[in-house]
Formats: sequence, C-alpha cells, structure tokens
Amino acid sequence: MRKAVAWVIGGNLYSDCRIYLRYAVYTFTERRAFSFSSCSRISSMASAHRPSVSSSSTREPLLDRSHQKDSWEASLESDAWEYGSTYTQSAFSVSFADSDSTISNRPGLGLTLDKPLRKAGAKVVHLISRVSEDLGRGPNALMGRMLTSGKWGTYPCHNLYCRIHQDSLGPSILWSSPSVENVLDILFSPYCPKCRDYYSESLMRSEVFVDGCRKLVQGVRENNQSALRLCAHYVGALSYFHPSFRCHFLKLKADDALRELQGHYMLWEQYLLARHATGALASLTETVILPVIKTFDQLKRKVDQYFPHPLSQHDLSAIEHQTCECVSKLLQGLNNPDHQILAAYHLSLALVLSYHGLTQMTAPLARALNATTIDWLWQQLLHSDDPVARGVLGRLLCNLYDFLSYAAFTSNWNAEVEVPAGVWLWRTLWVPFFDLKDDFNLAATAQKLVVRRVCKVFFRWSRSAASICYEARDEIEEMLKKPKPSTPSSKHGRMSRDRISPITVLMQKIESPLFRLAATLEKDRRISESPHLHEIDRAISPRLLSEVSEGIADAVFK
Repeated sequence: MRKAVAWVIGGNLYSDCRIYLRYAVYTFTERRAFSFSSCSRISSMASAHRPSVSSSSTREPLLDRSHQKDSWEASLESDAWEYGSTYTQSAFSVSFADSDSTISNRPGLGLTLDKPLRKAGAKVVHLISRVSEDLGRGPNALMGRMLTSGKWGTYPCHNLYCRIHQDSLGPSILWSSPSVENVLDILFSPYCPKCRDYYSESLMRSEVFVDGCRKLVQGVRENNQSALRLCAHYVGALSYFHPSFRCHFLKLKADDALRELQGHYMLWEQYLLARHATGALASLTETVILPVIKTFDQLKRKVDQYFPHPLSQHDLSAIEHQTCECVSKLLQGLNNPDHQILAAYHLSLALVLSYHGLTQMTAPLARALNATTIDWLWQQLLHSDDPVARGVLGRLLCNLYDFLSYAAFTSNWNAEVEVPAGVWLWRTLWVPFFDLKDDFNLAATAQKLVVRRVCKVFFRWSRSAASICYEARDEIEEMLKKPKPSTPSSKHGRMSRDRISPITVLMQKIESPLFRLAATLEKDRRISESPHLHEIDRAISPRLLSEVSEGIADAVFK
C-alpha cells in the first residue's frame, strides 16, 4: 500500500495517478472503505513533506530509516521520499473530490464510454473466437477431433437405452463446427458400462485424443478468456465421463492449472471464470461423494442381476434402506456446487440404464423426492451459466420425469407410498413444472429443448396420463382456473408461434374435453373397491364406450 501510494504521488500523468491509486486501495486493503477525504489527506500530507522540484535544483538526501516514526504516516513519508528519488515528481496533489470521472453522479468520459467499449471489446473477442472455430483452431473443433478419434460401436450393444445402440453415427456429427451443446450431448448421454469402457480405452490409445488433452490443459493457462472458459468446461466434462480421463488430466497437472486460474480471477473480480475453474477443479479433486456413488452402483448391479425376475421380499427389504440413504445423499449433494454435477450425473445414469431393474426401488426414490426439490432443480437449470451443469441437470430432469411416470405403475405403489400414484406425480413433478409458465422467457427460450422433452413425457405413458387426470382432477381444475401468463405479441404471426412456450401448449391439451373423457375411461377401467387390493384392469363396457365416442365426436366437430 505504501509503495503504491508513493508511486501515485511521484507519477507524471494524472491518468496514471488515478489508475494506480485506485488499484492500490482495492488490492492491498481488501476493499476497505476509504473516504474521498482520506485520499485527499494522504496526498496533501505527502506533498507537504516533499521539496519543490525544478530543473536546476538538486534533491534532498533520503530520510534515515532508523529515525522513522511509529505511525503509518511517517512510514508513508519515507516511502514517498524513496520513490521520489527515482521518478520525476509533479507539483500537484491527487484528490478524488476534484475528478469528474471517479464520481458516479457526475457524467464524464470514463462513465460514458466504459460500457460501450466493454461491449464492443466482447463482441470483437466473440467474432474472433467464431472465426477461429470455423477454421478448426478453437476448443470446440479440438473436442470434435478428439471424440471422433475413438472407435464408436465396435462391439454390438443390446442395451436399448445405451447411446451407442441408439445412434450409429455418434460423434461423427462433430466434424463440422460443433457447438458446446453437441459436444456435451455426446459426453453426457447414457452408455452401458461395457460400451463406456470400450470407447474410453479406444480414446486413450489415440494420439489425437492424448495430444488434445494436453492442449486443453495448455489452453487453461492462456489469456484468451473465451477459449479458457471452454477448455475448463471440457476438462471437467471429460473427467466426469470416465475415471481414466480423470487420472490422465491429473498426470498433466490440470489441477494445478485450474487452481492458478481460480486464484487469479478471484483476485481480479472475474467471478464467472473463477466459478467455472472451481467446477472443473472439483471434477479432478473431489472424493467426498465417491464412496456414496460406489455403494449406489453396487446396489444397482445387485438389483439388475435379478431382472427380469422380481426381487424376493427378503432381498428387497435388505437393500431398500441402503438405496433410500444413497438417493438421499445424492440429492443432498445437488445443493453443493462441488458435488452437484457428479451427483446429478450418476443419479441420471441410474434412472436410465437400470430402467426396469430399479422399478422395485421406486418407493425409496419417491420418499426422498418432493416438490421443493424438483422446483429447485428447475431453477438451477434455468439460471445456470455453466453449460456443463445445464447439460447434466437437463438430462437428470428428463430422466426423472420419464422414469417415475413409468415406474409408479409397475409395483404396489399405494401400499408403500400411501399416496395414489397419479396424485403424487401431479403434486411432485407437474405442479413445479407448470409453475414455470410464469417466467415465459426462461422456460420458452433458455432451455426449450429440455422443456419440450418433459412435455412429451406427460402423454408418453398412457397409464400415467390417465391416472393423473382421474386421481388429481380437482387439483387440475384448480390450476386451470388461475390467470394465464401473457405471451409476447408480434406483428408477424409466425414469430409469435415460434416463441409459444411448450408449457402453454401442454396446458391447452389438458384443458381439452378429450382429457376429461380419458378420466372417465380410467375410472371405469379400474376395480378399487378395497384399498388393500391391487388395481385390476378390465375391459370397458360397450355402453360407456359408445357414450365416450359421442363425446369425442362432439368435441371434435365443435
């Protein structure tokens, strides 16, 4: 602080004085509140002990260090003298009160041009980054070359929910200017354990992939902020994909590079980059939640061993408590920024790859979930500025809605959860989802792809939709009575239709008379006179079918 203030007093240019004094106060005093009068007093005090300077005069000798005063002012005087012997001094004192540029309520050049120049600089950097990506020299193009260097689908996969079984092209779509979303979609898609291991081993044997990992770590150490942020994202995403990638990045000292990045940008108030560096560093160094994930994976494999046969009551009761505890810890880990991506990633994989095996474990998952947790997940997804977190949380929400809508009707739900499946699904999953309609911009534009996938889940399983419209009919009617949010209007009808929220479209389908008729069919199809009996499906009587058909015809031709 003393050296910085002495540099300010001995400077030649007024702009240099203002800049260095401002950074000295910010950097060395940790944002302590210095008033304008204090700054003026420091400058005048130092200038009072400084002799007049002319071209023909000689300087006074330096003060003796042994005779310094104990106060802070005396030490400041000595440092000012010391630096005055080296730099040419000016005969004016610096005062913030005399400057229009440093007072927020007085317009000046600094206040007027600061934001336009910053926006223009950001656009130039973005343009250069786009050109670099198109020329194949950016992080996205590098990731495209890395992921296509492995062997995709070498071994036949029979898992219906594995990405390699569903997509024969795989990362080959990343050859031409891939986006961040395309790259993360490949990394965070569901893979069966065998295909994930085969694909990871083929990548580690590729020189292109190994050299690309080195370039990613090198990119974290560079000064280009746009490329730096992407490199940090991809280091974290690859570390989550497979443990071998994590070990390889540790050998390349990626954790040290991310720590330096984190400390540097926290110091200079670049919190956005510091947060991305922190998330990527957690993917390499976080070990607290790994034992929970390992236990949860063991329970999944034990359940899958019994498929397609159900677990015995003894085995089910033995692992149900452990499963509920693991799911609760993983959901709690979502609240911790360091554990969030790792917990969401493994929980999402469990809901897909063990699709049929975990249907008997739906009750522990239902007891660990509630509407508050689902609403919090949606808010985290819509407001996150981290593409890695958005990709993982979006997958988790889609898989949660899909898995629970299917699994809630494959076991004796009512006896275990004590709440009808349709009512629980409506209150826990769909009420928080329809609450997003109040924020049109976020729900319709920010994460439109995820919102559309969740909307399709509502009618994907006919049993789920029919049960919701029958068991939660009163709550649905109450929700439909609430005022609807206004959609943005436009002079062009095509633009307005493109910006309609998928949530609004789903609400229009629920309001349809056909949805009420589906509740009538579901009511007649069930036999539930005793709450202790399992629901039995039966055929619909011809009389009721005729009445419903007439109602459908009336609704269609109105």
